[in-house]
Amino acid sequence: MFFKSFAAAFLASLAFCSAALTAEASSRFTVQNDTDKHVFVSIFAGDDQFCFAEENSKRVKAGANRSFGCTGNGTHRCRLKFFSADEKQICKRQGNSCHNDSARKKKNGKKVVISKDEDGDFK
Repeated sequence: MFFKSFAAAFLASLAFCSAALTAEASSRFTVQNDTDKHVFVSIFAGDDQFCFAEENSKRVKAGANRSFGCTGNGTHRCRLKFFSADEKQICKRQGNSCHNDSARKKKNGKKVVISKDEDGDFK
């Protein structure tokens, strides 16, 4: 009888902790690709300061909007790198993370807009 009560309490606390961690850990963002080419998004956890372990890599078609997520790990943000179809990194200007390699930090619920300037360069 004691074992059943203990097991039930343990499973309930495990379920609660799992739900709490999942709620805090997930961060989401949207990528709006306003260009005529597809772009690739490399997604890193919010606390991955060196962009060491890519969590996911996704493609956003030309003219499309897509929503993605990452493990925020209490930071409420994701670290992102963007690449053109020819695998050149783009959108470095708003960087300032991932050691000496630029990435963008996006807070939970925010949107990233990728477009081109008059010279055809990504911005």
